[in-house]
Amino acid sequence: MLEEAYEFHKSGRLAEAEARYREWLGFNPEDADGLHLLAIVRRQRGAIGEALQLARQAVELRPDQATFYITLAGIEFHARLWAAARADFETALRLDPNQTSAYSALGHIARLQGDDARAEDHFKRALLTERDRADVLLGYGNLLADRGDFAGAVQYLSRAATLDPDNSATQASFGRALIGNGQHDFAEQALENALRLRPDSPATLKMLLRAHRERGNFTGAEAVLERLAALPDQAAATATERAELALARGDIDGAIEAYGALRALQPHDREALHRWVAVMRQSGRVDAAIEACREHVARERDDAMTLRVLAGLLAQRGQEAEALPFLRRSLELKPDDADTLAALAAVLERSGEHEESEALAARALELAPGQSGATGLLMNAALLRGDSAVALKLANSVDVLTLPPPRRVAWLGLTGCAAHLGDDLPAALGYWRRAHDARGEGRPPRVRTLDREAAERLAQGQTTPAPLVERPPAAMLLGTPGSGADLIAALLTDNGQLVLSDRFRRDGRNDGFSKLDGDRYASGISETDAQLFARQYDRALSRLPLSDDARLVDWLPAWDARLVVPVKSVFGALPLILATDDPREALLNWLAFGTRAGWAIPDPVAAASWLSTALQHLIATARFSGLPVLALNTAELLDDPEACGRRLGELLGTPALVPGARFAAERQPPRTLAARFLAGTWRRYAEPLAPAFAKFDALARDLRE
Repeated sequence: MLEEAYEFHKSGRLAEAEARYREWLGFNPEDADGLHLLAIVRRQRGAIGEALQLARQAVELRPDQATFYITLAGIEFHARLWAAARADFETALRLDPNQTSAYSALGHIARLQGDDARAEDHFKRALLTERDRADVLLGYGNLLADRGDFAGAVQYLSRAATLDPDNSATQASFGRALIGNGQHDFAEQALENALRLRPDSPATLKMLLRAHRERGNFTGAEAVLERLAALPDQAAATATERAELALARGDIDGAIEAYGALRALQPHDREALHRWVAVMRQSGRVDAAIEACREHVARERDDAMTLRVLAGLLAQRGQEAEALPFLRRSLELKPDDADTLAALAAVLERSGEHEESEALAARALELAPGQSGATGLLMNAALLRGDSAVALKLANSVDVLTLPPPRRVAWLGLTGCAAHLGDDLPAALGYWRRAHDARGEGRPPRVRTLDREAAERLAQGQTTPAPLVERPPAAMLLGTPGSGADLIAALLTDNGQLVLSDRFRRDGRNDGFSKLDGDRYASGISETDAQLFARQYDRALSRLPLSDDARLVDWLPAWDARLVVPVKSVFGALPLILATDDPREALLNWLAFGTRAGWAIPDPVAAASWLSTALQHLIATARFSGLPVLALNTAELLDDPEACGRRLGELLGTPALVPGARFAAERQPPRTLAARFLAGTWRRYAEPLAPAFAKFDALARDLRE
């Protein structure tokens, strides 16, 4: 009878097998084999509770049978009873060390419990006993993928997919590893295989979306997105993926709209809010981000994370007084959160509360040694006291390679300032150059040399009586990195002008000013080209998040004097503001502080050569353009900003510009080392930077002439 029942079982006739097993057990109630086989059938038919009971009875009757423990542990695993399953699989291995399935299951349990080291040990043991077992290859491959070893993951998961081609989870895992390994075409094939086996898997659809998105196949991604949207209960996931797709396309408005839809679907989801806020912040819509956070914390006053995010946004706007209560509330909720302590310390520092700032920063370091924000604050304090040794010790207490790229750049720059204070000039230059190397992207565009004949022809261009663009700027600010243009920008901002500085970014505006193609205007500009130039300017400007009433000043950090020709033909008599400084001071400030915003320096000599040529174009523009030009020197701005404000007002046709909070912060940031060096500091670097400074000799002769 038992043999007959087992034959039914093997052939998949589970109901008949169960009837025969029960009949057998009616006559033999303590037959361990019968109980064990009935437990397996009941598990297969979904009766997990009874299956557990039967398997435990079998184990009690025959505690020396490893296979009985494997069955019991498997049922416990299915029931998510991890601790019990782990104990019973380990018992099975003590009885029989060659049980591959036990090693495999223990590896999966260890992964679920977050113990990757133990998981790896179990998977490797399983592979020693049986190299071609799909579930082991799947578990180990996923473990490698989680670690970022996608090449290794592909090796194991490809074999698992070959051995078990009809397992959707295996095909999906294989696709995920291929994406990580950059093999998007093959990933798409694996993921489509997974979806043929299980077409309603949201996780697999999202991975396929990612594969299409990352290789720029937006049409394919849209098609997959529609498949995801058609599934029940996937509205939030669809909104999230729609936002990610919009970001990949560069459609910031679309991303904000999609994250807004996600927020409406999940009004209490903090992560959804933070994604939305991050995109608004990235696109310059800081006021909208602030408003979204305010609405959230008005409803959920105990959301410590959002309180901190809101405070950060307010501080970014220079509203430290408003930021403080939110940070203090966040700290009340999480008094031992080192990041909140450091954030509060930073705002207090900018608010002039120096003692409390240092105390909070020191406490943050006690809770989280190496916390870079707190360490940086204490570094600043040491630098202001003139204690370079303490500042350098603090700098070296943080592993700079563990910092995210923007913070790494700032950290290296600040460490260079500490070495500068300690008069170790070679070390200072070394740290600053490392900061520029760490920044990497954002190199200055090429600027061609300008002969005198071409410069003198600038005055011959005709000025259009009315601008051809829909939204002409009030003025253009021409100023290279390190030139003091940031001081002028701050003064303009304090007085209601919106200074556009997006051209420093790698993804800055793409219009007629982007490539400095002055050669094409050497012989003038046609009416058709002027109209094209205007359309390019308007189109690029329309993509920025600007209010309709903002008065714009366009900051061009690189300039070709021959662009005066299209400026006259497209904008008319557009005022030009030129930021000037001793080129040696500009180079040193660019090197030491230019990584905060601006372009990375390839090396000081190359940067000096570029700066010399760029300044020659500004000189030619001032002499020959025929446009209203105001040149402001950094020394003038620092010594008498009110007089400079009056001159700017005259140029722009506005009341005198009055220095405010932005100018004060740019002139001397509160409680930080500096925004630029004092005049004459370049002389300390005359020897180590001699090859770079020599590039300015020709420029000095040109100025004398």
